[in-house]
Amino acid sequence: MGFGALRGFMKDENRSGRGRRAHLGDFVRGEGGRFVYRGVTYRFVGDARERQRRYASLALFSSLSLAATLAAGCIPSAGMDDCFYVLIPWVLCLTAGLFLFVAAARLLLSGDPIRAYVYEKSAVLLKMRGMISAISALPCLLAVALYLILNGFEGKLFATLTYFLLLSLSALLSFLLFRLSGTLRYEKQLPPSLDEKD
Repeated sequence: MGFGALRGFMKDENRSGRGRRAHLGDFVRGEGGRFVYRGVTYRFVGDARERQRRYASLALFSSLSLAATLAAGCIPSAGMDDCFYVLIPWVLCLTAGLFLFVAAARLLLSGDPIRAYVYEKSAVLLKMRGMISAISALPCLLAVALYLILNGFEGKLFATLTYFLLLSLSALLSFLLFRLSGTLRYEKQLPPSLDEKD
C-alpha cells in the first residue's frame, strides 16, 4: 500500500467519526475565504420531474399525518380529558409524527445533490420513522377502545369517532410515506479528492 493510498484511507477513517460535528471536516476554505463543502454527496436517481413528484408526495404525507395526529389531540374524545393511559400513547404518537416530519423536511429542503450528513439524517431515516409513526397510532386506538369498554362514550360519540378517523388517517399516511421512501434511490458521489487514485 503506497503512501497516497494510506493517506486516503486515513481521510476516510477521519470522515467516519461518530461525533455530531464530524462532517465539519468536509468543509474547506475556498476562494474569498468562504467555506465550501467538499464531502460525499448523494444525487437522486431520476429526472427532475420525477424527483419533484415524489418529494411533493413526501411533503403531503408527512405534513398531513402530523396535522391529523395533532387535530386528534385537540378533540374532546372520550378519555382525552384526564385519562393517562389514553393521553400518553397520543403524546408518543405525536412525537413519532414530529420526528417523521422533521426527517422529511430536511430531505425536502436539502436540494440535489444532498450532502452526506444531511442524507444520513433524512433519507436514511425516512423509512424507519414512517413505519414507527404508522405503528404508533395503534396503541392510541387500543387505549381509547379500552376506555370505551370501561366507561362508555360519555356522550362524546361523534368526537370519539372523529378521533378514531383522524388517527387511522395519520397511520395510513405514515404507511404510504414508508412505502414511498422505499422507492427513493440515490447515487453516492465521491468528491474529486477521494476519487483520485494516487
